[in-house]
Amino acid sequence: ADAYLEHARGFPLKRLQGLYSQEWHQDRERKIGTATVRFPLPGGSWCERHIDRPERFGKRKAGFAYGKSMHGQWWAMPDSAADAGELWLTEGIFDTIALEMAGKASRALLSCNNYPEQSLIDLAKACAEAGRERPMLIWALDDGGAGKTYMRKWHERAANEGWKSRAAYTPDRGDLEQDWNELWLRSRLDDAAITDARYH
Repeated sequence: ADAYLEHARGFPLKRLQGLYSQEWHQDRERKIGTATVRFPLPGGSWCERHIDRPERFGKRKAGFAYGKSMHGQWWAMPDSAADAGELWLTEGIFDTIALEMAGKASRALLSCNNYPEQSLIDLAKACAEAGRERPMLIWALDDGGAGKTYMRKWHERAANEGWKSRAAYTPDRGDLEQDWNELWLRSRLDDAAITDARYH
């Protein structure tokens, strides 16, 4: 798990200590298994990523705890800024970690169709109790039809609920994926990339 996060994802491990564990996934249909890196989620669930030749599992390269739901909530790094002026909302944990490493407060929704209703209620309450202004929500989902559809939908819903809201995304360029973690891996998650994402 350490090697995967450091070398395949490009993250310095110091800030990630205690946030994950190495586990095991066994695919009963394919009769193969893999080590995983697992992150605990709100509500007692977890999300794990297959790290040993994940292409063997087809499109299913990650999994969640059976029977558990984190609907309406988000995943956050515990040391993420609580009073940031902006909060970048991504689909995946690795995208959120990448943005955090680049200096942007971020939360992971784990799915483009998960509106973080409860987490936003909790955030609004925390802001009110602390006497601070709510952050601007930046919907930063993946490129593609679903991501774009839900960025528009969640932006409109959040705005109707009284949040300042915007969107930002990095379009894929043919076969070259350009999500937040990919930009981080290529040392391109900088001010220029953020400006470009806001433009798109």
